[in-house]
Amino acid sequence: GAPPPARRRASRGTSGGPPGAAASAASRRLADGFASAVRCDFDEDLCGWEATEPPDHEGQTAKGAWYRYVGPTVTTQTGPKEADDASDAADPYAYIHPGNPAPYTAFLTSPAFEPADGGEELAFAYHAYGDRIGSLDVEALVGGTWVSTWRVEHDQGGSWHDAAAPVPAGATRVRFVGFTNSALGDIAVDAVRAAGETGGVAPGGGCLL
Repeated sequence: GAPPPARRRASRGTSGGPPGAAASAASRRLADGFASAVRCDFDEDLCGWEATEPPDHEGQTAKGAWYRYVGPTVTTQTGPKEADDASDAADPYAYIHPGNPAPYTAFLTSPAFEPADGGEELAFAYHAYGDRIGSLDVEALVGGTWVSTWRVEHDQGGSWHDAAAPVPAGATRVRFVGFTNSALGDIAVDAVRAAGETGGVAPGGGCLL
């Protein structure tokens, strides 16, 4: 059989639900639209996710806001480092590395999707290693307002963690908000998709708001 996926990779298949499950065509179209909009492993690019930063933070990093990165990070005591965390050339991820001055905030925003019905979750892996980590939030755009639905704060150790954030009814976009206090505050995300595509990822290391 095929080898198992890398530890940080979520399954690429979709779960079909129990036999005979009653789901309307409209609900299926909505779920497919959300899944297509958010799905990204960052293998080739940001998959249509938009990397931005507040105007007063522009120019504070060498490469701007969230960007695609491959391999262990160069700064000691922060960021993905180990080969057994799949931080190698075969497994890129999205990453922020702040420069000076700090603190620094960066946004990674999904493409738009049809308004959510409230049953979706955003599944992803995250890495937040360094004593100057501020926070990582997931926010959803609902009626023109960004609402936080998940957050983790401070140093989470040198491993990747799986998480899932609820997507409120009416949401049309989601975004990651990374906040870090210095160059020892690298934050990374990967394996982003609708939770149903992974068979359901239990929240890990964060708190649902």
